[in-house]
Formats: sequence, C-alpha cells, structure tokens
Amino acid sequence: MKEKVTFRERFVELCEESGKTNTELAKALGVANQTISAWKTGARAPKDLGITAVANYFRVNVKWLMGFDVEKDLPPNATNYYIEGSIADFVNDLIKKGVTIESLKLWVDASPTARRAAMAVLESMKEENTK
Repeated sequence: MKEKVTFRERFVELCEESGKTNTELAKALGVANQTISAWKTGARAPKDLGITAVANYFRVNVKWLMGFDVEKDLPPNATNYYIEGSIADFVNDLIKKGVTIESLKLWVDASPTARRAAMAVLESMKEENTK
C-alpha cells in the first residue's frame, strides 16, 4: 500500500518549483517567515483556511496539497473553496443584512494588505460612531 504524501512534502515541492524565498512566500500568504519555515520542516501545518490559501496561491488542487492522489493543477479560472460552518453562517448573516455578493467577492479577492487597511478604516469609523 502506498503511503500518503504529507502537506509538508507537497508544500516543499511547490516552494522549490516556485523559486520564491520564505520572505516572498510569507508576504504573499500573509504569514510570518517563521510560519513558512515551520510548514517546510513539518513542525506545524496550516489550518484548513491556510491550506486553501496556499493551494490557491500556487494554483493547485487543495486535495492534492493535502496529499491525496488527484490532479495537481487547478483548471483555469478555478478556485479552491473551504467554508466552515461558522464562516458560512457569517456570510449568510452579511447577505441577510444587505451586503451584496459582489462586495463579498471584492473583499475575498483583496490582498491581505488591502484587507488590513480596510479593517483599520472600519475600526476608526466604529470608534467615531461610539463617541
């Protein structure tokens, strides 16, 4: 019986193929350099949403990244999705409150830096409204 390949092995393979440094990968994925190192050594592995982010960054099938024997590459214009119960509930609540799907897509497609900047603006607006 063939032994299952680990996330660590697949992640290292993708990193080597990309030629990116740990710093470049950390910045692109919105994590610390130490996190990339921990994933490469197998000391830690990302949670489900992190695995999905890595798979989408490298344009590979999330199931392949997790070690399953499936096609590696994502088809053009495809995206891996992982929706946990609490996240699905949160999104549904936003939609019920009038947030459009187009607005949610903009948020999801935004870079981590853009999301952090938007959150800072929202936090400052929240503070102004509580004064």
